[in-house]
Amino acid sequence: MGMSTHIVAILEHDEAWRRMKAVYDACRAANIAPPKECLEFFNGQDPYGLGPTMDLENKNQFAKKLKEEHKDGFVVNVRELLNVFPGVTHIKFYNSY
Repeated sequence: MGMSTHIVAILEHDEAWRRMKAVYDACRAANIAPPKECLEFFNGQDPYGLGPTMDLENKNQFAKKLKEEHKDGFVVNVRELLNVFPGVTHIKFYNSY
């Protein structure tokens, strides 16, 4: 089984995020499952994290794959990313197997 590296930008909580979080919390308080749209909005993850995420792997203007001898990874153009998406608060890199 191989390993793959992923990169996502974490954005500030906007109004859409706050509304979906209210739906999520209301459903949990009522002990019912949140609607499919709500779960999809949070990418099937717990919304108590840092904020909404945006996949950067397919956004070549911000993250380019690094492929050098004995090195695989990403190079992130933080300046360009923040020019286009000033609400980015964190960048998360993670590996999956």
